[in-house]
Amino acid sequence: FFSGVFFSGVAMYMFVKELWGRAAGVMSSLFYLLVPYRALDLYVRGALAESLSFVWLPLILWSIYKLYETQKSIYIFITSIFLALLMITHNLIFLPFMLLLPIYLLYLTVSSEKPKQFIVYCLWSIVYGFLLSAFFWIPAFFEKNYTIVDKMLLQNLADFRIHFVYPQQLWNWTWGFGGSARGLADGISFKIGKLHIILSVFSLAFALIQMMKQNKHFKFTAHSPQLTVLFFLLFVISAFMTTFYFLAIWETIKPLAYLQFPWRFLTFTALFSSVLSGAFIYLLRLPILRLTVSVLLIFLLLANLKLFKPQNYRPSLTDEKATAHEVISWDVSKTSFEYIPKG
Repeated sequence: FFSGVFFSGVAMYMFVKELWGRAAGVMSSLFYLLVPYRALDLYVRGALAESLSFVWLPLILWSIYKLYETQKSIYIFITSIFLALLMITHNLIFLPFMLLLPIYLLYLTVSSEKPKQFIVYCLWSIVYGFLLSAFFWIPAFFEKNYTIVDKMLLQNLADFRIHFVYPQQLWNWTWGFGGSARGLADGISFKIGKLHIILSVFSLAFALIQMMKQNKHFKFTAHSPQLTVLFFLLFVISAFMTTFYFLAIWETIKPLAYLQFPWRFLTFTALFSSVLSGAFIYLLRLPILRLTVSVLLIFLLLANLKLFKPQNYRPSLTDEKATAHEVISWDVSKTSFEYIPKG
């Protein structure tokens, strides 16, 4: 759990530093570490795999950017490794990420000096990524019909239609340790984070102002304000995918039903809003203003630490008790049994 938190911060720093410098990288890293949904995964849901997937998302964006910038074939293989690691870490995060990734790739393709070569490199990265993780997704996809996974993940309380988030819940909602339910009866919070939302909007505003100052014949580049607009678009899409407003997309793309919870897209609001916080610092330009605003934002962000705590402690629970044969065979084995054979 700790390594997932630590290395995701390092990964976000690597990516945003490459785009907008160290100050932006530090800010994005902190926002990524302290986003409310991270606390939800760690201390409410105990979602180890989903928490670990936070590491690979910025690294994939970073390696693709390096591929775009250098056109070196080594980044084809690095990208494919990160894609494969995301697949085997959490395939239900890999699926929606691959729906959002083409928007990022399209922007880089348009701004590339060698667009055809870049497209070919990206396609090879994806192909190699699928090949590296084939031992995992081939049986998962082709043999699921022999298990009860469809019954467990697509019906009754697991139906994604029950778990859409209402817009007001994305802004603020009472923190709790309950579960996801129909309507507004949720016992947990799906808030994106007020500071994350506000900075995302401000970064968009600053980027649009810069775009208006540009000449009419501007060129797409990785450092242009258009990139900030792109990340804001991805942030908005991710946010709305958690709501019933995008129901048509959920019903059109059938495999999305396996996600169970539309609010899994909060993983991507966390990703893109954190990137946008770095863009905000970068777009301030004046060093003294950057420093002042950064200190203020970090101070405000630390308020999220109150979310990073368990509901209670169990001092009597030892490793010996938790891993006892009886517990594993008769208790743990019954808590998640989607992949037992039919019948």
